[in-house]
Amino acid sequence: MSSPTRNAPCPCGSGRKYKHCCLGPAPTSASPYSRADRERALTRLGKFASSAEFESYREAALELYWRLDAEPDERLAGIMDEALPAFFDWFALDLELERGTVVDRLLARQAHTLPSGEAEFLRRLRDSQVRLYEITRVRRNEGMTLADLWTGEIKDVRERLATGQLVPWDLIA
Repeated sequence: MSSPTRNAPCPCGSGRKYKHCCLGPAPTSASPYSRADRERALTRLGKFASSAEFESYREAALELYWRLDAEPDERLAGIMDEALPAFFDWFALDLELERGTVVDRLLARQAHTLPSGEAEFLRRLRDSQVRLYEITRVRRNEGMTLADLWTGEIKDVRERLATGQLVPWDLIA
């Protein structure tokens, strides 16, 4: 026998709706980390990525990120300052160093000493990506083709809503 729908009369015969009687409250899933865990983990990752150990990597990454052939002019330098948080996200999460990303290294060294919420947030963050894509083709109400600006990898994405707002050569993250 299948369960009654939420708004159906309760099968116990009380005359009340199932959702107000025997269904009970919806199960709640406790988050594996709190907002405070998240903030502490991000602060820890920022300090780790900013350490002297990664200085030469950061300098090389800046050139790669901005694809600079010369010193930036004043206007570009201002844009670069505004985009610094995005650079650090990319540097810490996506840029492959010799032995993994910055967040991989942080977890390898400190996961066993971190509070469980911080460690879980960093593990989940490790699986995210911060990428800049150029739209190369739009198929209205179907999807689009994207080119990863760092790797050159081409991806087809099924997305209906955005195809009415985006055009080739747009950049998205």
